[in-house]
Amino acid sequence: MRKTAAMAEHDLLHPPAGRWTPGHKARVVQAVAAGTIALVDIVAAGISIEEFVGWENSFAAFGCKGLRVTEPSRAISLAEQVISRVRELCAERGVAYMLSPGETSIICGQCGMTSYNPHDVQERYCGNCHGLHEDRK
Repeated sequence: MRKTAAMAEHDLLHPPAGRWTPGHKARVVQAVAAGTIALVDIVAAGISIEEFVGWENSFAAFGCKGLRVTEPSRAISLAEQVISRVRELCAERGVAYMLSPGETSIICGQCGMTSYNPHDVQERYCGNCHGLHEDRK
C-alpha cells in the first residue's frame, strides 16, 4: 500500500518509539519550511512553538548536529542572555516592566519572567518576584 501525503505528515509528527532524533527533527523543520506541515499541526502534535523555533534556529545555524540534545547549558545560557537583555531594555527606558504590543503579556524587568495572565498584565504583577510593579512616570 502506498503512503499518502497525510500519512507521511502523521509519521513525521509522531516519531518511532516516541523519541525525537536529530534527523527526525530536521525532517520536520524542512517539511514546515516546504509548506507540507503547518505550525498548527506541530502544536496539535504536542510540540510547543518555543521548542519548534529552537529547532529551526539550531538547524539553520548548525544543521542536523545542532538538533542534538547534548548541551543543556546552551539553553541556560540563552535564558540568561534573554533576562540580561530584558534588564538592559528596562533600564534604558527607565521602567520596571515591559508590556507587549496590545498589552497581552508583561515581562518583569527584574527577573525576566513573562506572564500572559490578563490579571497579571492589568495589575502589573510578577508571579516570580511576587510583587506589583509601579509605573515610574
